[in-house]
Amino acid sequence: MDWEFKEIVEAHQLTKAGFEKEVLDGAKPVTLRGFASKWPLIKSQQTSPEALIGYLDTFYSQKPVVTWLAPREEQGRFFYNKDLSGFNFSRKQSHLTECLKAVMSVDKGNVNFPDVYIGASALSEFLPGLKEQNPNPLVPENCDANLWVSTRSLVAPHIDMSDNIAVVVSGRRRFTLFPPEQVVNLYLGPLDFTPAGQPLSLVDIRNPDLERFPRFAEAQKHSQSVVLEPGDAIYIPSTWWHGVEALDDINLLINYWWNSARQAASPYQTLIHALVSIAQLPAAQRKNWQELFNALVFQLERPAMEHLPEEKRGPHRQLSPEMAQRIKAYLKKSLI
Repeated sequence: MDWEFKEIVEAHQLTKAGFEKEVLDGAKPVTLRGFASKWPLIKSQQTSPEALIGYLDTFYSQKPVVTWLAPREEQGRFFYNKDLSGFNFSRKQSHLTECLKAVMSVDKGNVNFPDVYIGASALSEFLPGLKEQNPNPLVPENCDANLWVSTRSLVAPHIDMSDNIAVVVSGRRRFTLFPPEQVVNLYLGPLDFTPAGQPLSLVDIRNPDLERFPRFAEAQKHSQSVVLEPGDAIYIPSTWWHGVEALDDINLLINYWWNSARQAASPYQTLIHALVSIAQLPAAQRKNWQELFNALVFQLERPAMEHLPEEKRGPHRQLSPEMAQRIKAYLKKSLI
């Protein structure tokens, strides 16, 4: 990338309490240099690629993983095809460690060997026990972890609904982040047709076409970026846009998603529902609904329903599992 960006702030030797106070409360991205440097997993990759594969294989459940394959001419960009009618990659089931061996042994000049991408494979399912030997003290105990594997690749800027810590295991990765308010300058692709569930920016951040996407120049001014080495980690707050570029021939990463607050439903599902129930209303009605959302949901000026006794505040009360189930049942019935 040849534009100027802000370097992501670094934090060192954080305890869980310090992480929650200094990082989570601020909801800003943070780089955690050397976060996992003592993991056996990191030490194995420092020994050799074969040692890394051998270490992973001691945990592997032998279940096949979903693997994306893209022709070399796509230059590692796993994305849409030209008219957005499909994708530029195919999917197949692969044996994880055999796939890694193949990627590591292939002649890099072999243009017939595709670029490979394995995303979000839960450790509890595919590599049980790995998480326990390589602990992350900053996330909740019941937080699952996921393995990501790729050749040189680029994932377009997208958002996650959850907070995220991503730990680089092998290879280098460049993370490029944009704050939530830059969504208007990122030129999103279809919301109802995505490679992995989240909406993507259509801009190729390695070589942005500012004639086609002129507002992206404003997003560039607000971007933050960092290149992580094995053992480094990054905290990405919920709803921050992030593009991820794998810079080496083989790249492994482990990430953790979690929500700090109890939720009865996905905010993204709420957004989609709002698009079909509010977005097509006349402008004056949309403005009225905006006022209601500001008062009751975003609570920009004061807590909603604070004038009522606690037990009468309904969904504005502390959300218990029972209340969450009642809300889900109400929503399910109302959508029929």
